[in-house]
Amino acid sequence: MQAVQHVTEKSFRLSPIEVTMGMILAMKKNIWRAVIEVSFIIFLFYSNLLMGEFERSGMGLKRGVVWAVEDVFTLANFEIAATAGLIGYVVFEFLRKRS
Repeated sequence: MQAVQHVTEKSFRLSPIEVTMGMILAMKKNIWRAVIEVSFIIFLFYSNLLMGEFERSGMGLKRGVVWAVEDVFTLANFEIAATAGLIGYVVFEFLRKRS
């Protein structure tokens, strides 16, 4: 009886290495989730901009797809999209932890 109890108690203790590995895996999971969510927000931003070029008043209809892609994919637009993605991620993480 004591041997079974000793094995059971010992199996629930984690070594410092196991705890550290668990923390690293949790951080990697959070990093991947952040990368995926920010990337999705950037995708939505660019798809909205590109579709805007082909609306009735957009120049994409007159100048073509290549012009629209060159007009949309600029460094300034990427900075705006990345900033919006990070802000969106922070807001959604706050709301997740709040509820």
